[in-house]
Amino acid sequence: MPHIKERCRCRHRRSTTTYPPSDDVDFDDDDEVAEILAKEKRRLELKRATQARYQARHPERVAAAKKLYRAQHPEKLTAQKRRYLTRYPEKVAAAKKLYRARNAEKLAAAKRLYRERYRTKVKEANKRYYAKHREERRAYFKQYNQTEHRRAWRVQYRVKRRKTLAERATTLEKMKSLGPLKLTIELEDCLKPANIPVETYLKTFCQSFEVEPQPSFCELLDDSYTLTDLDLGERRPVDPPVW
Repeated sequence: MPHIKERCRCRHRRSTTTYPPSDDVDFDDDDEVAEILAKEKRRLELKRATQARYQARHPERVAAAKKLYRAQHPEKLTAQKRRYLTRYPEKVAAAKKLYRARNAEKLAAAKRLYRERYRTKVKEANKRYYAKHREERRAYFKQYNQTEHRRAWRVQYRVKRRKTLAERATTLEKMKSLGPLKLTIELEDCLKPANIPVETYLKTFCQSFEVEPQPSFCELLDDSYTLTDLDLGERRPVDPPVW
């Protein structure tokens, strides 16, 4: 009977062998690492160029894809934005400052439109802000009033105020010296002739509206009269007609 060698089925953990560091290890692999990094850089540049060409050729597809992604992953985008704001606060502040400088007119128009459209809402928000930051605003203005710029402005304001008050006092004195002002309006009738009594003028004026009596219809049918001039309305006696 042939002898069959049985195989050991128990599991033994293979011992790990550690070798002491050798001084013969070659650390001249910097050239290979630099070559790998250069290849990776070229690959990324080619990928960016390809993406830029695709976005330029198909802007509608890119916009639709971005819109769909934002609709499907709103929480993910919010968390990503929050992480970015926390990690790069200086970069975010610089970007906002640059945007405000480039789009000053656009932002001013948007703010003005918002205030006009939501006037009540803005008023309530300002009221809450002033009530919440009253002490801070008071401390700020107190410190601001002590600056050199503010002091110079107050000096100029006092000079202009004194000049304005002096001019106003001079004007009031001149008005008092002239006395009460009277408004006189002269009315002249251009149709009234000169050196004519009022009664005569009124009588002539009333007579101008009188109308001469016109013949009645029966008078017009009288056989002894007939109209010879319809425009002037003259009547002349003529012989009766022969029928």
